Amino acid sequence: MVRHWRKRPEAAVRVGITLIELLCVITLIGILAGMLLPAVQAAREASRSLACKNKLRQLAIACQNYETTHQMLPPGTLGFIEPVWITSAEIIAIGGDPTHRFYFRNQQHTSWLVFLLPHLEQSAIFDKIPSICWSVQDTYESYCNRVPQSPPWLDGMPEVRDASSTVVTDFLCPSDSLLEVSKGNTGTHPVAIGCQPTFLIAEDVDLLLGFDEKQFMLNTAPTNYLGCTGAYSGGALPPQAPPAVQSMPKYQGVFQSRKRTKSNAITDGRSNSILIGESVGFVDWSTRSAPTPWFFGGLGRARSALEWERQYSLAYPNLEIIGDRIAAYPVGFGSMHPTVANFALADGAVLSFARAIEWPALYALSGIHDAEQTVRE
Repeated sequence: MVRHWRKRPEAAVRVGITLIELLCVITLIGILAGMLLPAVQAAREASRSLACKNKLRQLAIACQNYETTHQMLPPGTLGFIEPVWITSAEIIAIGGDPTHRFYFRNQQHTSWLVFLLPHLEQSAIFDKIPSICWSVQDTYESYCNRVPQSPPWLDGMPEVRDASSTVVTDFLCPSDSLLEVSKGNTGTHPVAIGCQPTFLIAEDVDLLLGFDEKQFMLNTAPTNYLGCTGAYSGGALPPQAPPAVQSMPKYQGVFQSRKRTKSNAITDGRSNSILIGESVGFVDWSTRSAPTPWFFGGLGRARSALEWERQYSLAYPNLEIIGDRIAAYPVGFGSMHPTVANFALADGAVLSFARAIEWPALYALSGIHDAEQTVRE
């Protein structure tokens, strides 16, 4: 018997996917993207932080090269020769009264970064700068007395304007946006310059006297790196200072006004003393109103906006001791890195300090002869 097999119909070929499958795929892609993007951002930030550390290391090496040539480190800034003792009423007059004994424009206020230019392969910039800008023994007031036709201040010299407005990428942290700010600058902008050890006599407190956005508008290129003047601003104590303030002088830092530090003055040891720290300028609730220029001032202190020996400011309860993109003091240390700020020590080592670092540790690292040793992690 012959059997006839009936051929089964081929199964219909399905085209496309269902809505549920599409939603599942989209959800899976979203989950993967959510897992991948933070990792990518973290990798980019790690790269930027490494580049920032390399720049700090190069600055520290440049300081060492300068010291090899001159047997001492460069001066922090060419400000007043002696500490400034003023009252709160005088602060307003200093910026606008040419007859005031502490009129800003009587001094150059040239920063330590200017002195390092030849050691950073930036001789082309340095060679154009007038010698009065880097003369430690001379003041701009005496220069004006010798040269009657001189401008009211250094920024009136074309050579100074050209040099100070030049963006030096070695002075900028890759995690910050100051490079873009500089490229988009079409005129003058506010600056925050911490330049002079000062004591406000009436309140028995210390501060770094300097230009701010209300006094001067300069077309100057910014920096993210400040020389450490200590845990406070330097200088002598006011009379009858309170006990908390009496401990300040021992935390004097490497860089001071018109003073060049020698190696033997760093009695705490180079590996225990901050040389350079990061800065973001003046930031108030996520708005930066004044970056720090590299040509003028260039000093920072560990105190930031905090009251002496406090980790948290009474005015800014959530502000940690190292400032960031939320709030930062013009002459305090801070960074745009997520949780840390980078610092170069006097021996050339570069470390990252958490913003929540305890003030005794940061103060001890900022001073060069406080006889306090800090365990570095």
